[in-house]
Amino acid sequence: MNIESKLLKDKIEHYRITQSIKEGKSNHEEEKTIEEADTILTYFHNELDMMRETIKKDTDILNRWDTTAQLHTVLKIYLTYGMLRPSELKI
Repeated sequence: MNIESKLLKDKIEHYRITQSIKEGKSNHEEEKTIEEADTILTYFHNELDMMRETIKKDTDILNRWDTTAQLHTVLKIYLTYGMLRPSELKI
């Protein structure tokens, strides 16, 4: 479409900007507060401690690569390093 109308181009640009603002607002509505984030982190740190104690009591969990060992490993990585991209994992 080869349109030279400045008014039409301005309306299209206005619509594009309005849509991107709406998307930005909806993305921010789903964000958690700092207090909620702290609560979630505390919960996962406690879970990690409980898994660590379970593994200490039964080290065979590591040999079987039980789900407890798998979850402990993933949670430890996540809490230590944050989010990892698949490309960062060399398996």
